[in-house]
Amino acid sequence: MTRLLAAAFACGATPLAIGTAIYLAWRATRWDGFMVMGLATILLGLVAFLVGMTCLALHLSREAGVQPERSWRQAILVGGLLLINFPAAFLCVRSANDIATRYTLTVENQSGEVIDRLVFEGACPRLEFEKLKAGARLVYWFQPEFEGPATFEARLGDKRLEGVVDLWVTAGQSLTLRIKQNGGFHVAIGK
Repeated sequence: MTRLLAAAFACGATPLAIGTAIYLAWRATRWDGFMVMGLATILLGLVAFLVGMTCLALHLSREAGVQPERSWRQAILVGGLLLINFPAAFLCVRSANDIATRYTLTVENQSGEVIDRLVFEGACPRLEFEKLKAGARLVYWFQPEFEGPATFEARLGDKRLEGVVDLWVTAGQSLTLRIKQNGGFHVAIGK
């Protein structure tokens, strides 16, 4: 492998490997610094693509007359590696955006009885759940329809419970609603 071909290969493999590692680290930790690092990797990946394509073109111009069939096979493989960075970056950005802007709603039934019906309304899509067993835990993700309040209404046998679960639903937040014994509830909001 010539130096030009090796340089083109490195220009394709390096941003792909680093970008994937940053994305997986962000998925595991949700640290905002990884998002900045990911954007920087995309920008550096664009530069690496241009450098890699230049190296590949120079390699082809020098080696095509010597071993044309082998040179074209190498060019297709290394060129494909350079190009695969674009859909990989798109998928990482799209997935990160979907995760970062979703709202996580967790419901824990600590009442000791079955919740016959549970309804959420407001900035969230209308959500209806039936027959939530005692001790059940439910996690639901959604993209907020708009920013604003969200309310709930629950029916436990002949008891009716209602309240505001979030005064201002915003993308990227999480909330836990705990239905307690004797008709009480507790709301915990976190990121």
